Amino acid sequence: MKDLAGGVPEAKRILIVDDDRVIREQLAWAFSDDHDVYTEATLESALCAARSIRPHLVMLDLSLTGRPGETEEGFELLRSLIEGDPAVKVIMITGSDDRERAVRAIDLGAFDYYVKPLDLDVLRVLVGRALYVQELERTARSIEENAGEPDRLGGLIGSGDAMKRALELAKAAASTAAPVVIVGESGTGRRRFAETIHRKSDRASQPFVTVAGGALPEEALEREIFGGVRDGTSEPGRLEQAAGGTLFLRDLGRYALPLVNRLRDYVANGVFSRIDGGEAVRPDVRIMASVEPPADADRAASGYGFIGAHVIEIPPLSERGKDVLLLADEFLGRLSGLHGHHSRGFGNVAVRALLGHGWPGNVTELENRVRRAVLSGGRGAIVASDLGLAGENEGGEQTLSAARHELERGMVAAALRKSAGNVSRAARSIGVSRPTMYDLIRKHGLKPADYKARNGAAD
Repeated sequence: MKDLAGGVPEAKRILIVDDDRVIREQLAWAFSDDHDVYTEATLESALCAARSIRPHLVMLDLSLTGRPGETEEGFELLRSLIEGDPAVKVIMITGSDDRERAVRAIDLGAFDYYVKPLDLDVLRVLVGRALYVQELERTARSIEENAGEPDRLGGLIGSGDAMKRALELAKAAASTAAPVVIVGESGTGRRRFAETIHRKSDRASQPFVTVAGGALPEEALEREIFGGVRDGTSEPGRLEQAAGGTLFLRDLGRYALPLVNRLRDYVANGVFSRIDGGEAVRPDVRIMASVEPPADADRAASGYGFIGAHVIEIPPLSERGKDVLLLADEFLGRLSGLHGHHSRGFGNVAVRALLGHGWPGNVTELENRVRRAVLSGGRGAIVASDLGLAGENEGGEQTLSAARHELERGMVAAALRKSAGNVSRAARSIGVSRPTMYDLIRKHGLKPADYKARNGAAD
Protein backbone atom coordinates (compact mmCIF):
# COMPACT_ATOMS: atom_id res chain seq x y z
CA MET A 1 0.00 0.00 0.00
CA LYS A 2 1.28 3.48 -0.91
CA ASP A 3 0.87 6.85 0.64
CA LEU A 4 0.03 9.75 -1.67
CA ALA A 5 3.66 10.64 -2.21
CA GLY A 6 4.73 7.13 -3.16
CA GLY A 7 4.27 4.79 -6.09
CA VAL A 8 5.91 4.17 -9.41
CA PRO A 9 4.55 6.44 -12.16
CA GLU A 10 4.40 3.62 -14.74
CA ALA A 11 2.42 1.25 -12.49
CA LYS A 12 -1.36 1.03 -12.53
CA ARG A 13 -2.84 3.02 -9.68
CA ILE A 14 -5.79 1.55 -7.80
CA LEU A 15 -7.83 3.51 -5.27
CA ILE A 16 -9.89 1.52 -2.75
CA VAL A 17 -12.72 3.43 -1.08
CA ASP A 18 -14.53 1.63 1.77
CA ASP A 19 -15.56 2.68 5.27
CA ASP A 20 -14.66 -0.80 6.57
CA ARG A 21 -10.98 -0.88 7.61
CA VAL A 22 -10.75 -4.65 7.40
CA ILE A 23 -11.96 -4.71 3.81
CA ARG A 24 -9.62 -1.87 2.84
CA GLU A 25 -6.65 -3.79 4.25
CA GLN A 26 -7.76 -7.06 2.68
CA LEU A 27 -8.07 -5.54 -0.79
CA ALA A 28 -4.82 -3.60 -0.42
CA TRP A 29 -3.01 -6.80 0.52
CA ALA A 30 -4.52 -8.66 -2.46
CA PHE A 31 -3.55 -6.10 -5.13
CA SER A 32 -0.43 -4.31 -3.85
CA ASP A 33 2.01 -6.85 -5.34
CA ASP A 34 1.04 -5.92 -8.90
CA HIS A 35 -0.29 -2.38 -8.56
CA ASP A 36 0.15 0.87 -6.66
CA VAL A 37 -2.71 0.73 -4.14
CA TYR A 38 -4.18 3.66 -2.20
CA THR A 39 -7.00 3.46 0.33
CA GLU A 40 -9.54 5.98 1.62
CA ALA A 41 -12.63 5.74 3.87
CA THR A 42 -14.75 8.83 3.04
CA LEU A 43 -16.14 10.70 0.07
CA GLU A 44 -14.09 13.84 0.77
CA SER A 45 -10.76 12.07 1.24
CA ALA A 46 -11.39 9.87 -1.80
CA LEU A 47 -12.02 12.90 -4.02
CA CYS A 48 -8.85 14.54 -2.76
CA ALA A 49 -6.85 11.37 -3.42
CA ALA A 50 -8.34 10.93 -6.90
CA ARG A 51 -7.36 14.47 -7.88
CA SER A 52 -3.85 13.86 -6.61
CA ILE A 53 -3.03 10.40 -7.96
CA ARG A 54 -5.47 10.13 -10.91
CA PRO A 55 -6.11 6.40 -10.42
CA HIS A 56 -6.55 4.03 -13.32
CA LEU A 57 -9.15 2.06 -11.36
CA VAL A 58 -11.31 2.62 -8.29
CA MET A 59 -12.96 -0.07 -6.16
CA LEU A 60 -15.80 1.82 -4.50
CA ASP A 61 -18.08 0.68 -1.69
CA LEU A 62 -21.59 1.87 -2.51
CA SER A 63 -22.49 2.49 1.14
CA LEU A 64 -19.82 4.74 2.64
CA THR A 65 -21.79 5.55 5.79
CA GLY A 66 -21.79 2.00 7.15
CA ARG A 67 -25.58 2.05 7.28
CA PRO A 68 -27.29 -0.43 4.88
CA GLY A 69 -29.51 1.20 2.30
CA GLU A 70 -27.75 4.60 2.38
CA THR A 71 -26.08 4.71 -1.01
CA GLU A 72 -26.30 8.32 -2.20
CA GLU A 73 -22.76 9.17 -1.08
CA GLY A 74 -21.47 6.24 -3.12
CA PHE A 75 -23.41 7.34 -6.22
CA GLU A 76 -22.27 10.94 -5.70
CA LEU A 77 -18.65 9.84 -5.51
CA LEU A 78 -19.09 7.69 -8.64
CA ARG A 79 -20.45 10.70 -10.56
CA SER A 80 -17.60 12.91 -9.38
CA LEU A 81 -14.95 10.35 -10.30
CA ILE A 82 -16.31 9.89 -13.84
CA GLU A 83 -16.71 13.65 -14.37
CA GLY A 84 -13.15 14.23 -13.14
CA ASP A 85 -11.66 11.53 -15.39
CA PRO A 86 -13.92 9.82 -17.97
CA ALA A 87 -11.18 7.22 -18.59
CA VAL A 88 -11.17 5.90 -15.00
CA LYS A 89 -12.68 2.44 -14.43
CA VAL A 90 -14.86 2.09 -11.35
CA ILE A 91 -15.94 -1.25 -9.85
CA MET A 92 -18.80 -0.78 -7.41
CA ILE A 93 -18.79 -3.08 -4.38
CA THR A 94 -21.90 -3.54 -2.26
CA GLY A 95 -23.40 -5.85 0.32
CA SER A 96 -26.82 -5.76 -1.36
CA ASP A 97 -27.77 -7.73 -4.47
CA ASP A 98 -30.05 -4.96 -5.74
CA ARG A 99 -30.47 -5.06 -9.53
CA GLU A 100 -31.93 -1.54 -9.69
CA ARG A 101 -28.86 -0.10 -7.98
CA ALA A 102 -26.58 -2.11 -10.26
CA VAL A 103 -28.31 -0.71 -13.35
CA ARG A 104 -28.09 2.81 -11.95
CA ALA A 105 -24.37 2.42 -11.26
CA ILE A 106 -23.70 1.18 -14.81
CA ASP A 107 -25.79 4.02 -16.26
CA LEU A 108 -23.66 6.51 -14.30
CA GLY A 109 -20.50 5.06 -15.81
CA ALA A 110 -19.35 2.26 -13.50
CA PHE A 111 -17.43 -0.48 -15.30
CA ASP A 112 -18.87 -3.32 -13.21
CA TYR A 113 -20.79 -4.15 -10.02
CA TYR A 114 -19.69 -6.72 -7.41
CA VAL A 115 -21.73 -8.08 -4.49
CA LYS A 116 -20.04 -9.07 -1.20
CA PRO A 117 -18.77 -11.32 0.33
CA LEU A 118 -15.40 -10.76 -1.30
CA ASP A 119 -13.96 -13.43 -3.55
CA LEU A 120 -10.47 -12.20 -4.35
CA ASP A 121 -10.04 -14.49 -7.36
CA VAL A 122 -13.20 -13.08 -8.95
CA LEU A 123 -12.15 -9.52 -8.13
CA ARG A 124 -8.75 -10.10 -9.71
CA VAL A 125 -10.47 -11.14 -12.92
CA LEU A 126 -12.71 -8.03 -12.84
CA VAL A 127 -9.77 -5.72 -12.17
CA GLY A 128 -7.67 -7.34 -14.91
CA ARG A 129 -10.50 -7.02 -17.41
CA ALA A 130 -11.17 -3.37 -16.50
CA LEU A 131 -7.51 -2.41 -16.89
CA TYR A 132 -7.28 -4.34 -20.16
CA VAL A 133 -10.33 -2.54 -21.58
CA GLN A 134 -8.90 0.77 -20.40
CA GLU A 135 -5.65 0.04 -22.24
CA LEU A 136 -7.56 -0.83 -25.42
CA GLU A 137 -9.50 2.44 -25.16
CA ARG A 138 -6.30 4.39 -24.59
CA THR A 139 -4.71 2.78 -27.66
CA ALA A 140 -7.81 3.50 -29.75
CA ARG A 141 -7.78 7.15 -28.67
CA SER A 142 -4.11 7.40 -29.52
CA ILE A 143 -4.69 5.96 -33.01
CA GLU A 144 -7.62 8.30 -33.58
CA GLU A 145 -5.66 11.34 -32.39
CA ASN A 146 -2.71 10.42 -34.60
CA ALA A 147 -5.07 10.02 -37.53
CA GLY A 148 -6.13 13.63 -37.07
CA GLU A 149 -9.52 15.27 -37.46
CA PRO A 150 -11.99 14.15 -40.12
CA ASP A 151 -11.33 15.66 -43.51
CA ARG A 152 -13.72 18.39 -44.65
CA LEU A 153 -14.47 20.07 -47.93
CA GLY A 154 -17.31 22.55 -47.81
CA GLY A 155 -20.24 20.63 -46.33
CA LEU A 156 -18.60 17.23 -47.00
CA ILE A 157 -16.97 15.28 -44.17
CA GLY A 158 -15.27 11.91 -43.81
CA SER A 159 -12.92 10.05 -41.47
CA GLY A 160 -12.30 6.68 -43.15
CA ASP A 161 -9.60 6.04 -45.73
CA ALA A 162 -12.03 5.68 -48.66
CA MET A 163 -13.88 8.89 -47.85
CA LYS A 164 -10.69 10.84 -47.18
CA ARG A 165 -9.41 9.70 -50.58
CA ALA A 166 -12.64 10.89 -52.20
CA LEU A 167 -12.28 14.29 -50.53
CA GLU A 168 -8.65 14.59 -51.61
CA LEU A 169 -9.64 13.88 -55.21
CA ALA A 170 -12.47 16.41 -54.97
CA LYS A 171 -10.03 19.07 -53.76
CA ALA A 172 -7.71 18.27 -56.66
CA ALA A 173 -10.62 18.36 -59.14
CA ALA A 174 -11.67 21.80 -57.89
CA SER A 175 -8.38 23.26 -59.06
CA THR A 176 -8.79 22.12 -62.68
CA ALA A 177 -11.35 22.39 -65.48
CA ALA A 178 -11.21 18.67 -66.37
CA PRO A 179 -14.37 16.53 -66.42
CA VAL A 180 -15.36 14.69 -63.23
CA VAL A 181 -17.07 11.29 -62.97
CA ILE A 182 -18.46 10.55 -59.50
CA VAL A 183 -19.11 6.87 -58.75
CA GLY A 184 -21.47 6.00 -55.90
CA GLU A 185 -24.78 4.53 -54.90
CA SER A 186 -27.90 6.67 -55.02
CA GLY A 187 -28.06 8.84 -51.92
CA THR A 188 -24.32 8.86 -51.18
CA GLY A 189 -24.07 12.56 -51.97
CA ARG A 190 -22.88 12.54 -55.58
CA ARG A 191 -24.64 15.81 -56.42
CA ARG A 192 -23.25 17.42 -53.26
CA PHE A 193 -19.76 16.40 -54.31
CA ALA A 194 -20.31 17.97 -57.74
CA GLU A 195 -21.76 21.18 -56.26
CA THR A 196 -18.90 21.44 -53.77
CA ILE A 197 -16.26 20.99 -56.47
CA HIS A 198 -18.03 23.70 -58.51
CA ARG A 199 -18.18 26.10 -55.54
CA LYS A 200 -14.49 25.55 -54.77
CA SER A 201 -13.44 26.12 -58.40
CA ASP A 202 -12.87 29.35 -60.29
CA ARG A 203 -16.30 28.78 -61.92
CA ALA A 204 -18.14 29.30 -58.62
CA SER A 205 -19.84 32.50 -59.77
CA GLN A 206 -21.14 30.83 -62.96
CA PRO A 207 -24.16 28.50 -63.41
CA PHE A 208 -24.36 24.97 -62.01
CA VAL A 209 -26.92 23.21 -64.22
CA THR A 210 -28.26 19.68 -63.60
CA VAL A 211 -29.70 17.18 -66.07
CA ALA A 212 -31.81 14.42 -64.48
CA GLY A 213 -31.41 12.12 -67.44
CA GLY A 214 -32.93 8.92 -66.10
CA ALA A 215 -36.47 10.29 -66.33
CA LEU A 216 -36.38 11.24 -70.05
CA PRO A 217 -36.56 9.22 -73.30
CA GLU A 218 -33.35 9.18 -75.32
CA GLU A 219 -34.41 11.68 -77.99
CA ALA A 220 -35.87 14.12 -75.46
CA LEU A 221 -32.75 13.85 -73.33
CA GLU A 222 -30.46 14.67 -76.26
CA ARG A 223 -32.56 17.75 -77.08
CA GLU A 224 -32.56 18.71 -73.38
CA ILE A 225 -28.76 18.75 -73.34
CA PHE A 226 -27.83 20.07 -76.79
CA GLY A 227 -30.87 22.17 -77.63
CA GLY A 228 -32.45 22.34 -81.06
CA VAL A 229 -33.88 24.47 -83.82
CA ARG A 230 -37.65 24.80 -84.15
CA ASP A 231 -39.38 26.91 -86.82
CA GLY A 232 -36.10 28.57 -87.61
CA THR A 233 -35.57 29.61 -83.99
CA SER A 234 -32.68 28.27 -81.92
CA GLU A 235 -33.61 26.73 -78.56
CA PRO A 236 -30.54 26.55 -76.30
CA GLY A 237 -30.12 23.35 -74.31
CA ARG A 238 -28.73 22.83 -70.85
CA LEU A 239 -25.18 22.78 -72.18
CA GLU A 240 -25.48 26.35 -73.43
CA GLN A 241 -27.33 27.40 -70.28
CA ALA A 242 -24.30 26.27 -68.27
CA ALA A 243 -21.87 28.44 -70.30
CA GLY A 244 -18.90 29.46 -68.14
CA GLY A 245 -19.99 27.05 -65.39
CA THR A 246 -20.72 23.35 -64.86
CA LEU A 247 -23.16 20.84 -66.37
CA PHE A 248 -23.91 17.93 -64.00
CA LEU A 249 -25.26 14.80 -65.70
CA ARG A 250 -27.03 12.53 -63.21
CA ASP A 251 -26.89 8.76 -63.72
CA LEU A 252 -24.78 8.86 -66.88
CA GLY A 253 -24.78 5.05 -66.91
CA ARG A 254 -28.41 5.13 -68.05
CA TYR A 255 -27.70 7.31 -71.07
CA ALA A 256 -27.72 5.66 -74.49
CA LEU A 257 -24.26 5.05 -75.95
CA PRO A 258 -24.69 7.45 -78.93
CA LEU A 259 -25.49 10.27 -76.51
CA VAL A 260 -22.48 9.43 -74.35
CA ASN A 261 -20.31 9.45 -77.48
CA ARG A 262 -21.67 12.87 -78.44
CA LEU A 263 -20.86 14.22 -74.99
CA ARG A 264 -17.40 12.71 -75.28
CA ASP A 265 -16.89 14.52 -78.57
CA TYR A 266 -17.87 17.82 -76.95
CA VAL A 267 -15.39 17.26 -74.10
CA ALA A 268 -12.64 16.48 -76.61
CA ASN A 269 -13.34 19.34 -79.04
CA GLY A 270 -15.34 21.96 -77.12
CA VAL A 271 -17.86 22.33 -79.93
CA PHE A 272 -21.26 20.86 -80.90
CA SER A 273 -24.29 21.55 -83.06
CA ARG A 274 -27.87 21.71 -81.86
CA ILE A 275 -30.37 19.03 -82.82
CA ASP A 276 -31.90 19.73 -86.27
CA GLY A 277 -28.77 21.51 -87.43
CA GLY A 278 -27.64 25.09 -87.11
CA GLU A 279 -24.24 26.64 -86.64
CA ALA A 280 -21.57 25.21 -84.37
CA VAL A 281 -21.72 26.29 -80.71
CA ARG A 282 -18.64 26.63 -78.47
CA PRO A 283 -19.72 27.18 -74.85
CA ASP A 284 -17.04 26.85 -72.18
CA VAL A 285 -18.63 24.25 -69.90
CA ARG A 286 -17.16 21.81 -67.45
CA ILE A 287 -18.81 18.37 -67.51
CA MET A 288 -19.46 16.41 -64.32
CA ALA A 289 -21.43 13.18 -64.15
CA SER A 290 -22.61 10.61 -61.60
CA VAL A 291 -22.77 6.86 -62.17
CA GLU A 292 -23.80 3.92 -59.97
CA PRO A 293 -21.66 0.86 -59.20
CA PRO A 294 -21.13 -1.95 -59.88
CA ALA A 295 -22.41 -2.09 -63.47
CA ASP A 296 -20.72 1.18 -64.43
CA ALA A 297 -17.47 0.55 -62.57
CA ASP A 298 -15.32 -0.41 -65.57
CA ARG A 299 -16.51 2.48 -67.74
CA ALA A 300 -16.32 4.88 -64.81
CA ALA A 301 -12.73 3.84 -64.07
CA SER A 302 -11.73 5.31 -67.42
CA GLY A 303 -13.85 8.41 -66.86
CA TYR A 304 -16.34 7.25 -69.51
CA GLY A 305 -13.73 8.13 -72.07
CA PHE A 306 -13.71 11.82 -71.12
CA ILE A 307 -10.20 13.16 -71.67
CA GLY A 308 -8.34 13.76 -68.41
CA ALA A 309 -11.39 13.05 -66.26
CA HIS A 310 -11.14 12.85 -62.48
CA VAL A 311 -12.84 9.68 -61.18
CA ILE A 312 -14.09 9.94 -57.58
CA GLU A 313 -15.56 6.93 -55.77
CA ILE A 314 -17.86 7.57 -52.79
CA PRO A 315 -18.30 4.64 -50.38
CA PRO A 316 -21.82 3.72 -49.23
CA LEU A 317 -22.77 5.03 -45.79
CA SER A 318 -22.96 1.50 -44.35
CA GLU A 319 -19.19 1.18 -44.95
CA ARG A 320 -18.24 4.54 -43.43
CA GLY A 321 -18.28 3.54 -39.74
CA LYS A 322 -18.38 6.47 -37.34
CA ASP A 323 -19.09 8.87 -40.23
CA VAL A 324 -22.74 8.04 -39.55
CA LEU A 325 -22.48 9.86 -36.22
CA LEU A 326 -20.38 12.70 -37.65
CA LEU A 327 -22.97 13.31 -40.36
CA ALA A 328 -25.89 12.91 -37.95
CA ASP A 329 -24.40 15.61 -35.71
CA GLU A 330 -23.79 17.87 -38.72
CA PHE A 331 -27.37 17.46 -39.93
CA LEU A 332 -28.78 17.89 -36.42
CA GLY A 333 -27.01 21.21 -35.89
CA ARG A 334 -27.97 22.59 -39.30
CA LEU A 335 -31.56 21.38 -39.34
CA SER A 336 -32.24 22.45 -35.75
CA GLY A 337 -31.22 26.01 -36.62
CA LEU A 338 -33.08 25.94 -39.92
CA HIS A 339 -36.36 24.91 -38.27
CA GLY A 340 -35.90 27.03 -35.14
CA HIS A 341 -35.56 24.07 -32.78
CA HIS A 342 -33.12 23.54 -29.91
CA SER A 343 -30.44 20.97 -30.75
CA ARG A 344 -31.19 18.03 -28.43
CA GLY A 345 -28.39 15.53 -29.03
CA PHE A 346 -28.72 11.77 -29.51
CA GLY A 347 -29.43 9.29 -26.69
CA ASN A 348 -27.42 6.09 -26.26
CA VAL A 349 -30.05 3.83 -27.81
CA ALA A 350 -30.45 6.23 -30.74
CA VAL A 351 -26.68 6.11 -31.32
CA ARG A 352 -26.77 2.30 -31.35
CA ALA A 353 -29.72 2.41 -33.76
CA LEU A 354 -27.85 4.81 -36.07
CA LEU A 355 -24.78 2.57 -36.11
CA GLY A 356 -26.81 -0.63 -36.53
CA HIS A 357 -29.05 0.50 -39.39
CA GLY A 358 -28.23 -0.76 -42.90
CA TRP A 359 -28.73 2.66 -44.62
CA PRO A 360 -30.09 1.55 -48.01
CA GLY A 361 -30.81 5.23 -48.72
CA ASN A 362 -27.31 6.28 -47.67
CA VAL A 363 -26.65 9.91 -46.66
CA THR A 364 -29.97 11.11 -48.05
CA GLU A 365 -31.85 8.68 -45.80
CA LEU A 366 -29.80 9.75 -42.78
CA GLU A 367 -30.55 13.42 -43.39
CA ASN A 368 -34.26 12.69 -43.79
CA ARG A 369 -34.36 10.70 -40.54
CA VAL A 370 -32.58 13.46 -38.61
CA ARG A 371 -35.03 16.00 -40.08
CA ARG A 372 -37.87 13.78 -38.86
CA ALA A 373 -36.36 13.77 -35.36
CA VAL A 374 -35.95 17.56 -35.35
CA LEU A 375 -39.53 18.12 -36.46
CA SER A 376 -40.87 15.69 -33.86
CA GLY A 377 -40.51 18.57 -31.37
CA GLY A 378 -39.67 16.29 -28.45
CA ARG A 379 -37.68 17.28 -25.40
CA GLY A 380 -34.55 15.68 -24.04
CA ALA A 381 -32.17 13.52 -26.06
CA ILE A 382 -33.32 12.16 -29.41
CA VAL A 383 -34.40 8.51 -29.11
CA ALA A 384 -34.49 5.83 -31.80
CA SER A 385 -38.23 6.19 -32.38
CA ASP A 386 -37.73 9.91 -33.20
CA LEU A 387 -35.55 8.72 -36.07
CA GLY A 388 -38.06 6.09 -37.15
CA LEU A 389 -35.60 3.33 -36.23
CA ALA A 390 -36.23 0.27 -34.09
CA GLY A 391 -34.75 0.95 -30.66
CA GLU A 392 -35.54 -1.25 -27.70
CA ASN A 393 -35.37 -0.16 -24.07
CA GLU A 394 -35.28 3.59 -24.76
CA GLY A 395 -35.27 4.37 -21.10
CA GLY A 396 -32.27 2.41 -19.94
CA GLU A 397 -30.16 -0.69 -20.44
CA GLN A 398 -30.09 -2.74 -23.61
CA THR A 399 -30.89 -6.42 -23.23
CA LEU A 400 -28.95 -9.18 -24.96
CA SER A 401 -32.06 -9.93 -27.03
CA ALA A 402 -32.25 -6.30 -28.16
CA ALA A 403 -28.56 -6.26 -29.09
CA ARG A 404 -28.99 -9.43 -31.13
CA HIS A 405 -32.03 -7.94 -32.86
CA GLU A 406 -30.08 -4.81 -33.87
CA LEU A 407 -27.11 -6.83 -35.11
CA GLU A 408 -29.32 -9.24 -37.07
CA ARG A 409 -31.29 -6.44 -38.73
CA GLY A 410 -28.10 -4.61 -39.67
CA MET A 411 -26.60 -7.74 -41.26
CA VAL A 412 -29.75 -8.52 -43.27
CA ALA A 413 -30.05 -4.91 -44.46
CA ALA A 414 -26.35 -4.78 -45.43
CA ALA A 415 -26.68 -8.07 -47.37
CA LEU A 416 -29.69 -6.71 -49.28
CA ARG A 417 -27.88 -3.49 -50.06
CA LYS A 418 -24.77 -5.27 -51.38
CA SER A 419 -26.89 -7.62 -53.51
CA ALA A 420 -29.04 -4.70 -54.82
CA GLY A 421 -32.14 -6.39 -53.40
CA ASN A 422 -31.42 -9.88 -54.80
CA VAL A 423 -32.66 -12.16 -52.00
CA SER A 424 -30.82 -15.28 -53.16
CA ARG A 425 -27.45 -13.52 -53.31
CA ALA A 426 -28.11 -11.80 -49.99
CA ALA A 427 -28.93 -15.15 -48.36
CA ARG A 428 -25.71 -16.72 -49.65
CA SER A 429 -23.62 -13.79 -48.42
CA ILE A 430 -24.68 -14.35 -44.79
CA GLY A 431 -24.87 -18.14 -44.95
CA VAL A 432 -28.62 -18.77 -44.68
CA SER A 433 -31.17 -20.44 -46.92
CA ARG A 434 -33.47 -18.44 -49.18
CA PRO A 435 -36.61 -19.27 -47.09
CA THR A 436 -34.77 -18.23 -43.92
CA MET A 437 -33.76 -14.99 -45.60
CA TYR A 438 -37.38 -14.26 -46.43
CA ASP A 439 -38.32 -14.95 -42.80
CA LEU A 440 -35.63 -12.51 -41.63
CA ILE A 441 -36.79 -9.87 -44.12
CA ARG A 442 -40.38 -10.14 -42.86
CA LYS A 443 -39.25 -10.19 -39.22
CA HIS A 444 -37.38 -6.90 -39.56
CA GLY A 445 -39.88 -5.17 -41.83
CA LEU A 446 -37.45 -4.81 -44.73
CA LYS A 447 -38.35 -4.60 -48.43
CA PRO A 448 -35.89 -5.93 -51.05
CA ALA A 449 -37.32 -3.47 -53.59
CA ASP A 450 -36.03 -0.58 -51.44
CA TYR A 451 -32.47 -1.74 -52.13
CA LYS A 452 -32.74 -1.84 -55.90
CA ALA A 453 -31.55 1.04 -58.10
CA ARG A 454 -34.38 3.49 -58.63
CA ASN A 455 -34.90 6.08 -61.37
CA GLY A 456 -34.97 9.62 -60.11
CA ALA A 457 -33.50 8.68 -56.71
CA ALA A 458 -31.69 11.42 -54.79
CA ASP A 459 -27.97 11.80 -55.26
